[in-house]
Amino acid sequence: MILLLFLLSFNRSEFHRRKTECFLHREYQRFITYADSLLEHYPKESDIWLGLIDAYHYLNDEDGMIRRIKEFLRTNHRSFLSIISRLSRPQRRHLIPEVVTFYRRLIRDPLFYSENLYRYYKSAHKYREAVEEMVKAVEASPERLQPLWSDLKTIFRHTDSISVIETIRGSRCHRGRDLFLAMLAFARGDYNESARLFLRHNYTKGLIKVCEIMAQQGRVKPALRLIRKLEGVSRDQLAHLFFLATDYNSALDLFTDPIRKGECLLYLGRYQEAIEILKGREGAKRLTALAYFGDGDTDRAIAVLGSDDLAPPLRYLKARLHLARSEIKIGYDLLRGVSSRCDDDLANDCLRFLLMIEKVNFDTIIPAHYARADLYYEIKDYDRAIEELRQIQPPSEYGLLLLAKIYERIQADGWLVVTIKRFEREFPDSPLLPRVLLLKIEHLVRRGRRRKAKEAIDSLLLRFPGSPEASRLKESNFTLPSSP
Repeated sequence: MILLLFLLSFNRSEFHRRKTECFLHREYQRFITYADSLLEHYPKESDIWLGLIDAYHYLNDEDGMIRRIKEFLRTNHRSFLSIISRLSRPQRRHLIPEVVTFYRRLIRDPLFYSENLYRYYKSAHKYREAVEEMVKAVEASPERLQPLWSDLKTIFRHTDSISVIETIRGSRCHRGRDLFLAMLAFARGDYNESARLFLRHNYTKGLIKVCEIMAQQGRVKPALRLIRKLEGVSRDQLAHLFFLATDYNSALDLFTDPIRKGECLLYLGRYQEAIEILKGREGAKRLTALAYFGDGDTDRAIAVLGSDDLAPPLRYLKARLHLARSEIKIGYDLLRGVSSRCDDDLANDCLRFLLMIEKVNFDTIIPAHYARADLYYEIKDYDRAIEELRQIQPPSEYGLLLLAKIYERIQADGWLVVTIKRFEREFPDSPLLPRVLLLKIEHLVRRGRRRKAKEAIDSLLLRFPGSPEASRLKESNFTLPSSP
């Protein structure tokens, strides 16, 4: 009887594996057929319905998506909130009356109601209404204000900024008003004005965010001058600014947390010192294993992770370590176990390895070189990563993608352009091509090549309209630099 129930139960891990595989290859119609066959037996499984809604979204089939949403709500009437993220902007705007009614019935706390309605209006690109709701939330409780930086940047870019500022300035709550104006100044890149307003109210979280962005831009000294004006700033907060600016030596001198010190030593290539400070510490398994790998002791790296039931990121690391040791079958089995238990990004990374191994028929050279290169990339040892990738002859599509990511990271622009062109020439039908094109766009934007960047964006949206990379460009409203 128990065996019969097991056989009849929904195999969630297999479903997510098939979904990830179909989506990676953009075989959305194939996934729809597969999901429909499952719904005949499991009509209440929300994962199947949500996968279908995603597939119709990537196919740009609005009518099919609306039809599926209605079927889903009839079958799972309590799961309304779980589909909001799957809706397109026109659908979200169309459903605003239903959402307002739904929230009003569900949420009794006025502050929580305003915060949720703000997020929904923002997702529907109803920015003025979104700002009005967030101002209400801030008036109710300034301490509950959560600076949604990227959201505010989008609001400021797509709305009449004067109208937004006047709406906020009309707020009765002076602290909430100033913090909102500070966030809008941050969103438009006016970090001095943003810092001035944050300092006025000693808003630590906001000022630290400004300092972190400045540090990432290489402006460490101005960031340090700002953060030292705050009361009670710790050495670790100062160290984190240097860490973001990739000045690991300065960060190492300032950090008091042993794990953060070990992380700096790892990225500096001082593997023995990193091992000494990290080994045996709770929460440092990943960094310790990477330090052993960097030091050339892959066996100890695997032993550190142990054989217990690991979380997906650690299991993924262990799989790559086995691959690096040319234990392809063990690594392959571990990857299969990870891909069904993690978020989309990690699942895609796992599937990339799985497909590569299957494509080369478990060849022990190519996956091992690629896994070692991927691990060297993670510990920022780019020279050794490039050396491993160059040993894969002829170059694979996976190797060229990683090589392009490395060249973009170290800003080796000449090599990056050559690698991207070679990928486009040798693998024009690869499912990884949209990711390479996105790297090309980021490179052109960084170089200020406005016209070519716009052409590359248009090309990606035209050739791969349903790809995750195209969705990322659309959702982030990717902006080009103002100067040519």
